[in-house]
Amino acid sequence: MGPALDLALHGVARTSLVPLCARAQAAQLFPSTHFADPAAERIVERLGLDAPAMISDPMSILGFIARCKIFDRLVAEFVERHPDGGVLDLGSGLSTGFERQARTPAWWIGVDLPSAVALHADLATPSDHRQFVPGSVAEAGWLTSIDLPDGPVLIIAEGLLPYLPRAAIATLVRELADRVCDRPAEFVYDAFSFLMVGTARYHPAIGPLARADPSIEFVSGVRTRKDYVWGDTRWRLVDLEDVMEQLPPPVAAWSTVVETIFGVPVYAIAHLRLDGSPDSG
Repeated sequence: MGPALDLALHGVARTSLVPLCARAQAAQLFPSTHFADPAAERIVERLGLDAPAMISDPMSILGFIARCKIFDRLVAEFVERHPDGGVLDLGSGLSTGFERQARTPAWWIGVDLPSAVALHADLATPSDHRQFVPGSVAEAGWLTSIDLPDGPVLIIAEGLLPYLPRAAIATLVRELADRVCDRPAEFVYDAFSFLMVGTARYHPAIGPLARADPSIEFVSGVRTRKDYVWGDTRWRLVDLEDVMEQLPPPVAAWSTVVETIFGVPVYAIAHLRLDGSPDSG
């Protein structure tokens, strides 16, 4: 990795390289998953990355594939229900979720730190339906700088919330509700159980980066199902999908045991809907 990439992606932003490299290897390593990401393959090639050196743990790669398939399905279902709707992609990193959609959303806005979105915009497939906006979701007022088009909105945050403090997440969730309460709105994100807090250095995929940079850490996790709305009851938990259940039986069984004991999955994708907004049903 060259100095330009080091400058563009540092700290937590650098973790976006790991799922990128996992997706780029998916079709070759695990064809039975029926998951392929040509856009990720192209970005890895353009950046000159050694994908197996970045991530080689099979279970982690399968985990990233499972996560992507859930996010992709939820985005597709939203677009099917709301052809005029769009996606607000928080902490978009080097996401290729836009490219993987068979049906293009009316609009897609990727938000991330300035250096990260500049890199992403340079690498991404050009489209009139997508734009990139620099901003930090952890800073007050970031949402006011975004000109959201009219219509329903699906907010997604993939691989973001575990790195944010609980107070920052609570503020984020509240500000999102305040901003989109006048329209059909949904929020999909991934979250760890509280058991994973402080364990980034031991994670088979993120661990090497975390050991090299202590600023990379899992700092938030949920203890109960109520925690998935982060204190803002305007949001309603529609569904919770255990990512680990998509992995081979020994891992899935272990995850089920942990959830039985502690009440929440080790790692899951939460799907929230804003109550009181049009279409909240």
